Amino acid sequence: MSTGIGVRQPAQARSRERVERILLATEALIEQTPLDEISVAMISERSGVKRATIYQFFPSVQAILKVLGQRFLDEIYDDFTRIETPGTQDAWRRTTGALIDAMVDFYSHHPAACSLFLGDGSLHGLRLIDHDFDQRYVELLRAQLGGGPAIQAGAQGDPMQVAVMIGISTISLSVHRFGRITDYYRTQARRAVQAYLGTLLG
Repeated sequence: MSTGIGVRQPAQARSRERVERILLATEALIEQTPLDEISVAMISERSGVKRATIYQFFPSVQAILKVLGQRFLDEIYDDFTRIETPGTQDAWRRTTGALIDAMVDFYSHHPAACSLFLGDGSLHGLRLIDHDFDQRYVELLRAQLGGGPAIQAGAQGDPMQVAVMIGISTISLSVHRFGRITDYYRTQARRAVQAYLGTLLG
């Protein structure tokens, strides 16, 4: 668990089990309740952990959301690293398609993560850790595409950062319009990213 946001690191097994219950309860609440309405009292009732105990680990609901969000982003990144890619530019379309599919599949199976990073959560101070993830994802994507000169960051910006934002913006639009990522927007995200990268990789 990150301690950079005012969160106490649980040392004992019992404490870790309580924190896990808090995080799982919060995830369940996010799937059913607008973020602005989630309170420590609701999390306490759902998790069975007393409010005073929750405050021993988390100073606020916001802190819980950030820890849960970081967990989601780490899981997504781990999913990406397990994708078998050639690591060459000549297979870049297949690589980008696989990465976009992995992202969409993760968000589709984790509605709370979808809400936090593609829906209302973007308004709740989560962009800092989301930005950190974007940078990790950018470097991973660059490596998986072969790391050639056409996709390196330069004075005009980072083309891989642009590619990532194109994909995320497209699937976010689906979430805002339909509350989920539809197959149509999955396909459009893949096409949009590949169209942009095609101007660089041919």
